Order: sequence, then structure tokens, then C-alpha cells
Amino acid sequence: MKISTVIVFLVVTCLFKTTSSLPPGCIVCTPLLTTPTTWEDLSELMRVACRRLKEAEDACNGIIDNANLTDSYPNMYPHIVNFRKILCKKYCGSEL
Repeated sequence: MKISTVIVFLVVTCLFKTTSSLPPGCIVCTPLLTTPTTWEDLSELMRVACRRLKEAEDACNGIIDNANLTDSYPNMYPHIVNFRKILCKKYCGSEL
């Protein structure tokens, strides 16, 4: 569970770049971005981020393909949402 949460956070921060004074990872704190509710939705989002990694795209997709969190993701989802809220409040000063 921890590794997938870290991967999600890293992938989302790679997807978006920001020019604000906030750390780049704070883009995930915008209310416009919601946490995907299924592994299928999340893995699709992660594949988009993998495309931006150029030479590491195949390795990134390999991790996603082999993770297969379809059954466990529903149990992880509330923890991912809570983790995001805590990070946004602590590091970005925003409430979700």
C-alpha cells in the first residue's frame, strides 16, 4: 500500500508543472483533481504520466502492469484520500 501511494504522488507531480511559489507537488491539492476511485482509473492516469518519462516509460508501465491492485485498491482508497488531505494541509497549507 505504501509503495502505491508514493508512486501515485510521484506520478501526479510529474504530470503537472507549476510556476507558483508553492512546491510543485501542491498541484495535487487543487479541488479540480480528485483521487481516482478505482485501480483502473488510477492506472490509466499513471500511464499518462509514464509517457512523460521518455526512456523510463517501459519500466514505469511494467510496474503498473504488474501491480494489479484491482482487489486491494478499494481498501486503500480511504487511506490515500486521508494521506492526500494531510500532505496538502501540512506542506501546501490548503484544506481539501
